[in-house]
Amino acid sequence: MVNVVQGYHNSVRVARQRAALARRGFSSEAYSPAAGLDADAELAFLSSWLCTLPKPCGLFVSDDLRAMHVLNACRAVGIAVPEQIQVVGADNEEWICEHTSPTLTSVEPDFKGCGQRAAATLLAMMEGRRFKRETVFGARNVEQRMSTTDMHGSVNRAIRAREWLRANFCEPFDVPQVAGLLIALAAALLGVTLVLRRLSYIGDGLSHVGFGTMAVAGALNFTDQLALSLPVTALASVALLRSRRGARIRGDAALAMLSVGAMAIGYLLMNLFPGSSNVAGDVCSTLFGSTSILTLSPADVRLCAMLSLGVALFFALFRHRVFEVVFDPDFARACGTRTTLWETLLAVLSAVVIVIAMRLVGTLLISALLVFPAVGAMRVCRSFRAVLLWAAVTGVLCALVGILASILAGTPVGSTIVAADIVAFLALSLVARARR
Repeated sequence: MVNVVQGYHNSVRVARQRAALARRGFSSEAYSPAAGLDADAELAFLSSWLCTLPKPCGLFVSDDLRAMHVLNACRAVGIAVPEQIQVVGADNEEWICEHTSPTLTSVEPDFKGCGQRAAATLLAMMEGRRFKRETVFGARNVEQRMSTTDMHGSVNRAIRAREWLRANFCEPFDVPQVAGLLIALAAALLGVTLVLRRLSYIGDGLSHVGFGTMAVAGALNFTDQLALSLPVTALASVALLRSRRGARIRGDAALAMLSVGAMAIGYLLMNLFPGSSNVAGDVCSTLFGSTSILTLSPADVRLCAMLSLGVALFFALFRHRVFEVVFDPDFARACGTRTTLWETLLAVLSAVVIVIAMRLVGTLLISALLVFPAVGAMRVCRSFRAVLLWAAVTGVLCALVGILASILAGTPVGSTIVAADIVAFLALSLVARARR
């Protein structure tokens, strides 16, 4: 334990705190600012002293204002609070503690008891009675904030949630979070067409193909794995759709062979040509998505945003043509619609969305983004337009709830979004049943 002290009454606080630590067998040392230094020089002196401390350690600072200076010094030299140094102030001045970064844990003295004892002492002096020259007051409470939170356990998760809401409630979403919402929007829209055509299973198959192609790209040292994964997965999507009619190996068998084969080859290549020393971590991230959406690279975010907006624009402009091809392709063909072209285009868009969504929810969970919003919307809507709108709204809201919950609870973002999709589907199912 290290004590930072400034001023007489603060030195008394620190002396008694060091004595209490010594009685319990803990060692401590005290820091006092050098005399004659201006604010900038003293900050530099404090920063250099902080760098010499053994890590991790704890700092008790004699008052909150001085503790704020300590936090600023830590930030200036890159010392992580609370991971490397945990800081506790005194007096619990909320106008200071709630506006530091991170927020400051502080000891709240018994000010009420102090005032009552001071009044009693003053009365004794006025009446000529004996009184104590010095009185020691204890702490009323320790208000825990982020400067001493270790991020583990339910209590500290609640503190982290409160701090995140306090810091971000009035702030706009970051770009990666907006990209996650756009991915959910595109997946929900395409999911409607896949479910109506009884192709819900294709999401799993194409995501497995994407896994295999990304492993091949890694083995070939491709700097941009999507440059290989996107076209190969698109070709596989077109091939699977055409295997439904006139192929020697029909749809479900072709899908099973392709998806399992691609998954096996991908895992084999990741072990033969590992991209890092943590192969298990790479596989887990690919299968279940990024632990945090904030870990997506800027290039991934830009690509996700552009492709997702492209899919949304496609449905906005060609909704009626998609309706014709999805519901009755034979009638649409008889009316002169080039159904093969539109089916191929939908297959390519499905592959694109599946590949980019793999970065968010992973290979094994991608079908949830496609299926749950679409099926839930079909439970409560009767028109194609209404189903599209409900699926889009449900997908985006579930992604929003999942992203926020993953940030607050520290859970993987992909599985949290899928859990939100499941809850939304059950809720819509209950609504549909109540209407009957």
